[in-house]
Amino acid sequence: MIPEHFQKVKNFAVEYQDRIVLIIGIVLIALISFGLGLLYNREISKEPIIIEESAENANHESRIMNYDSGGNSSLNSTASATNTSTQTQTEVVVASRNGTKYHLTSCSGAKQIKPENKITFSSFKEAEAAGYEPASNCPGLKVP
Repeated sequence: MIPEHFQKVKNFAVEYQDRIVLIIGIVLIALISFGLGLLYNREISKEPIIIEESAENANHESRIMNYDSGGNSSLNSTASATNTSTQTQTEVVVASRNGTKYHLTSCSGAKQIKPENKITFSSFKEAEAAGYEPASNCPGLKVP
């Protein structure tokens, strides 16, 4: 019984040998192309991940409960104000010489600015003093 099935498979393979080779070749080419596409995509997407938090979250987390010896609690508002002002001063923003909006360096709008047109500011206030407004499509910027 088994030798009969083996003979049928062998006859089928001999009869359709050219088509079998063609199908195997097409499948191998498709698998190689797919694998190369995955490798190429991994190389493109090797940008650093930037984790940002909004000023509201930073302000909320920086409030530290201080307990005095009498058991009363108070918010440490000076630490909160210092943290917010430090974050605002050290946040780098960019703008285009031809535009009117400024962006965080991680925003998609900032990545679209040509290097020769890019202006860098060390704070939001500096960008606003130069006449730029915050971009509405940039997460993390407060738009009035």
